Amino acid sequence: MQELKKIGVLSAAKISTMFGLVAGIIMTLYLWALYTFTPAEVLASMGIQASAFTFVTALTVLLLQVVLYFVVGVIGAALYNCFAKLIGGVSVDLKDAPMKKKTSKKK
Repeated sequence: MQELKKIGVLSAAKISTMFGLVAGIIMTLYLWALYTFTPAEVLASMGIQASAFTFVTALTVLLLQVVLYFVVGVIGAALYNCFAKLIGGVSVDLKDAPMKKKTSKKK
């Protein structure tokens, strides 16, 4: 078993940001479908304007998701590093990968 002692804050934030991008795209598609296929009367009964979903709304939802997931990734990795110093990191069982031979190209 090996111990994961530290997580790179920026690398964790980058991965988290990609999750945010995917979540933002899904949320944008959901809102587009909601506003496109729900009758205006139903939306009005819920207090929502039928014309509320615009390109700016879609872009705002997407950007908000990306920024929030980036911040959560930074905070999560920083907290993990603090906790790992205090109580130890996560134990991980890793399989040793066979080494590939590097071939040299002669010109």
